[in-house]
Amino acid sequence: MSSAQNSHIKTRKFVIITALGCVLETYDFLIYALMAPYLSSVFFPDEAQVEGLLLTFATFSAGYLVRPLGGVLFGHHGDRRGRKKPFAWTLLLMASSTAVMGCLPGYHNIGIAAPVLLLMLRLLQGVSMGGESGGAFTYIREILPKQCYAGCGCIVLGMFAGLTLGYLVHAGLLLLMSIDTMTDFGWRIPFWIGGLLGVIGFVIRTRFQETLSFTQLQRQGGIVTVPLAALFQHHRVEVVCGVLCIALNSTTTILINVFWPTYLETVFTESRQWLSLVGGVVLFLAGLFSVGVGFIADRIGIRKVFIYAVIIEFLLMFPVFYLPAQSEQWLAPAFILGAILTGVVSIAGPGMLLQLFPAAVRYTGIGFTYNTGFAIFGGCAPLVATWLIQKTDVLWSPVVLLIAVACIGCLVLYLTRDRHTMEAGVINNDGFIS
Repeated sequence: MSSAQNSHIKTRKFVIITALGCVLETYDFLIYALMAPYLSSVFFPDEAQVEGLLLTFATFSAGYLVRPLGGVLFGHHGDRRGRKKPFAWTLLLMASSTAVMGCLPGYHNIGIAAPVLLLMLRLLQGVSMGGESGGAFTYIREILPKQCYAGCGCIVLGMFAGLTLGYLVHAGLLLLMSIDTMTDFGWRIPFWIGGLLGVIGFVIRTRFQETLSFTQLQRQGGIVTVPLAALFQHHRVEVVCGVLCIALNSTTTILINVFWPTYLETVFTESRQWLSLVGGVVLFLAGLFSVGVGFIADRIGIRKVFIYAVIIEFLLMFPVFYLPAQSEQWLAPAFILGAILTGVVSIAGPGMLLQLFPAAVRYTGIGFTYNTGFAIFGGCAPLVATWLIQKTDVLWSPVVLLIAVACIGCLVLYLTRDRHTMEAGVINNDGFIS
């Protein structure tokens, strides 16, 4: 077998392993949202249904608010000492905090300490996820310099597959348990599963190799002392553009794939099992669609894909939210439209980030901007959407948020009008050290 074939096989193997790690990390991080109706009853039992769900989503949002901290902490280590180790340790941190979350006693057992501990563990999950996303996109950017957007699609597929796994686990438990049993102890099982899978993922990732891009940076003496300081000193415009790029992706993905199905479970209570099953399958299809969009981006450029994403956002946002508000029979068509929309925007946002930062601050740059965008826009989206529905009594009112981020997408296109091509890479063939 030729060296070129060996290189291709090795690269493909590490892309698959990276994507599988994203499956586990995303499952652990987002299973909280899927269990929100049960967590609301266990940790906020004295509140009315909507108010309890609001508090549960507030804790969910807190995990997003600390994600930039995770991006900076793990990014600093990744830009200073290599991509490999911090990329592995993110999984172990996520696995341990998720498993402990499944062991927490409820409000009736330890009082106010229960939601406080839940919040603390959620913050640890957020720090871990912040390091994971920056590491995954940096790793793919450096091992697949000529097909980085297709690789980005594989990462997105992994993230969606993690959420799909969560939906399927939820649907399976609902087949075996009643709602009362789920509220009593069944909600703990998905957290324990996530903890176990995360430990397995950590062991696999410890076998990763360092990227050639970072090794060359070391040899050239290009390592910076404080990556975050260098980022804001030399790349302030890129930081702003990066955060705004993720507004479209984060808000759309979280509202359509996390908030909306979860909230609809409180409206169509008899269809909870069906919502979980169909939601999971459609999400996986959206991930496959993202891979295809990534291959297209490698051919036509990520900027054109971002333009199409903004257009599709304006076209599909209203039916995705309006149709289910009219009748339960429109749930499936709305989910399919949501999958198409999600598949496009999930490549457009992260794909734009891959061209913004040089290797010396890449892990920190991608980690900070990606997670800040998610913290500001995606993390707060469920909270604001729940508040909008509560205040307006209009089920499709969260579409206002999608209109806002679509307009932000237009602003991004204006700010990046002179950035048509990805920066020239320093890797010719294999992205790993030999």
